[in-house]
Amino acid sequence: MMPRRFVAIDSLRGICAIIVAVYHFSSNSILAALPFIKNGFLFVDFFFVLSGFVIASSYGDKLRTGFSIPQFMFLRLGRLYPLHLFVICLYLPIAAMGGYSWSGLWITAALLQAFSDGNLGNWNPPSWSISAEVWTYLVFAFACRVTGRLFYYVLAAPIVVAPPVLLVVSDRYLDVCFEGALLRCLFGFSMGVLAFEVWRRREGRMMSFRTSTLTECGVVAASLLIVAVAGAGPLSFLCPPMFVVAILVFAREGGAISATLKHRSIALIGALSYSIYMTHLFVQARLLNAIGFLAKHIWLPISKEAGGAQTISSQIPLAADAMVILMIAIVIGFAYLTFNLIEEPFRRWSRSVNFSTPARAVDDELQSDFSRPPSHRGDVSPGI
Repeated sequence: MMPRRFVAIDSLRGICAIIVAVYHFSSNSILAALPFIKNGFLFVDFFFVLSGFVIASSYGDKLRTGFSIPQFMFLRLGRLYPLHLFVICLYLPIAAMGGYSWSGLWITAALLQAFSDGNLGNWNPPSWSISAEVWTYLVFAFACRVTGRLFYYVLAAPIVVAPPVLLVVSDRYLDVCFEGALLRCLFGFSMGVLAFEVWRRREGRMMSFRTSTLTECGVVAASLLIVAVAGAGPLSFLCPPMFVVAILVFAREGGAISATLKHRSIALIGALSYSIYMTHLFVQARLLNAIGFLAKHIWLPISKEAGGAQTISSQIPLAADAMVILMIAIVIGFAYLTFNLIEEPFRRWSRSVNFSTPARAVDDELQSDFSRPPSHRGDVSPGI
């Protein structure tokens, strides 16, 4: 089966990355007070589920039929690691002024955060999920190669095991970022792989535009609702299954919301999602540093210092929300630069390296990787 592009769900990934960025930005804005923003950490699990879906689409059959595991991992690292390393380097001048664990530098650089505690993972904290994903890719690759007919049983194991284990090791349920992170990732990723198997068996079954639109609206509402009420509680385990439903619905791209998500401007946000996610915390910190510096010299109606940390706080209606929107714009702008100067060039380079794999397999992977912006695809259209 030839892999295809899933532009609508890629755009959803970009929107989720922005939600995570707003979640991490300390402010008293109306946006930050929205329940699904306050629990925005759960959208990281959307990344895990979507990653399983897409990796299964791009590599599942190839790995089962002999695609090189070293090349698979090299391609994945070529996609993820250069930007990860770049962001670590951005933190070096800050770390030189104190407040960072130098042991954590090596833990983070080696993508071992998923096996450490949070005290050693303060070098770009969002990268904990990249650590979990990379090790999950390796588990997936070996499962494809060696489990044969037991493959689906192996995938089901973390889905069954994760909730009780995380209940024991943490009182945060699915809100674990370091210890327990690998199991959290496997939980969502495995669901995504199984979701792809369901999708390709039902790919030809289409609904009318009206039915698809109503279904998409219902799924969006249900997803936001369950994130809003779940938080760091036991209901958080229901979020990945809900994201599976959302991905299966939007993979069809049959409704009005999908049509909107496929617009060039929104599809670009999807393409930048990894850069947005990996750089947003650093950009936010520097923005707050700048605001704090200005606040010492001039009066700013949007600045407040609490416990030594700068936050966005204002009694002026919508002023804090304006700052959140400004933050999003700056993050997207910075992500656009890192995507074009680091992420994309290294992605292309990694795919030029020959591991003695048939060129056809690599070409298929290139076509199926929907992380590229519209300008890099062969069938560009207004609705990509």
